[in-house]
Amino acid sequence: MCSWCGAKLEADTGSLIAKLIQALSHPEPMTVERATCILVELKASEAVVPGKGNEKLITSHQPYWVTENWSTAMSPVPRGLLERLLPRDIAIRRIKRWLQQDIESIVLRNIGNLQYETRQNIEDTLGRFSFALDQELENVAEATLGAIQEAHIQRTEKADSVGQELKRLADFESKMQELHEKLAKFAV
Repeated sequence: MCSWCGAKLEADTGSLIAKLIQALSHPEPMTVERATCILVELKASEAVVPGKGNEKLITSHQPYWVTENWSTAMSPVPRGLLERLLPRDIAIRRIKRWLQQDIESIVLRNIGNLQYETRQNIEDTLGRFSFALDQELENVAEATLGAIQEAHIQRTEKADSVGQELKRLADFESKMQELHEKLAKFAV
């Protein structure tokens, strides 16, 4: 029995992912954090329920070019060794050119990464929105169908009760007609 939440701690009662999903609602924050980390590493998409705020568990595969820094140095001579031997002015110009190239490379890589991440976020957001919209439309369709069926049932029931009421009134009218005829005989 868990001392925090009172849950039964039975061995082998479900899959690891099921246990980790259950741990996401544990009152101790560290337990939730550990379960989240493990679910993220396992890429357990079944732990994600749209609209429940746990979309952060979704992990997407990032291509190699996004995660790795590619070195374009082709020279076997380390950078900076030649600059020590060159005159100071030439060395400073070469270092400035290298720094400028490094800055351009970093900026281009960051722009590429931002474009990729922005595109991924937009696609993920639209996917979740599309899923939620489909669910809502399905719920609306079910509710509309239920309302139509209920209206049909009530109309049928009312039609039956109106028929019964008309029959009762017709019987009452015939009884009143008979009574009127009897009263007319007494009056003559």
